[in-house]
Amino acid sequence: MKLLKTIMVLLVGASIIMAKNYLGAELYSKESVKYGRFEIRMRMVYGNGILSTFFLYYDNSWKGSPEPWREIDLEVLGKNNTGFQSNIITGNSGSQTHSDKFHSFNVKLNEGYHTYAIEWTPDYIAWFFDSKEVRRATGQQVIECREKMQSYRFNLWITSNSNWAGAFNPSVLPVYQYINWVKYSSYTPGQGPNGSNFTFAWQDNFDRFDSQRWAKANYTFDENLVDFSPDNIVVKDGYLILCLTNNQNWGFNGTIPKDDYTSIDQNATVKAGKGNFEFSAISSELQFRIPQREQVKISLYSLAGKKLGETDLGYFNAGTHRVNMKKWFNLQAPAIAEINAGNIKDHLTIFPGL
Repeated sequence: MKLLKTIMVLLVGASIIMAKNYLGAELYSKESVKYGRFEIRMRMVYGNGILSTFFLYYDNSWKGSPEPWREIDLEVLGKNNTGFQSNIITGNSGSQTHSDKFHSFNVKLNEGYHTYAIEWTPDYIAWFFDSKEVRRATGQQVIECREKMQSYRFNLWITSNSNWAGAFNPSVLPVYQYINWVKYSSYTPGQGPNGSNFTFAWQDNFDRFDSQRWAKANYTFDENLVDFSPDNIVVKDGYLILCLTNNQNWGFNGTIPKDDYTSIDQNATVKAGKGNFEFSAISSELQFRIPQREQVKISLYSLAGKKLGETDLGYFNAGTHRVNMKKWFNLQAPAIAEINAGNIKDHLTIFPGL
């Protein structure tokens, strides 16, 4: 956020006084991490003055010196629905350093779902849009971000800074930010699939609200025209919905626009797990290599993260094996296979035509 995040919560007993005319939403993680890759499938919001975001944040940043400010942002500014702003914020609450850049695309981000990603490593921070890298930052701010673990957050709110995001017009309310899924891969230098630096850790498809991972904000901050309300965070039909409303009509009562994503890299062969698994779309054949006798199971997910099915292939002896996937699945669209063979677990994309 390009603002001073001074938390101002008014309490009367256990109740929170919502003093502002509008209600927004912030979802934040209960855990903090250091480094990793976050990938999010979401549909953003359009409207002057409105911010719809995903960001990483050191939870004590707002307290001020001696606590440092550490933040990594991906923000859609309401006055422009064809791009997002990337930013790193360091320093402290009284003296911040920003490195914001705006990235434009030839699509309207409020009219469809897109895949956004942030990679955070000790040496660089990178932002991606629909699998394409749009920025890679290195240097002093990246070094400073090594100091603290950060939580991961979504929020939807209104800024009073019209020069930044435009002058807010309440006639656009209510508006909603839709998140289909979020995926996290931990930073494992050289130990990920094909020797990459990231290893899949978890994915939340929002089939339910995971209270072990997430919490709902009930505060506000300077230059924010909304109070964050837990009632404006809704999980429904496999989607997370952040709501921006007036303070009389909160929550979500509309129809969720479905994610119809079908675009994918059409490689004929996909490898994963440092050569442990290989799938050929040409022959519909999965090849895998295991060091000892193991039970092999495959779970199949849509690109939106919805589970399509699961099958047990049985036990295989040590060595290399080939399985014709036509025997197990009849795909009509690209899908993600999660393969489990003892201690070997990986994900790869398979294609229709099986």
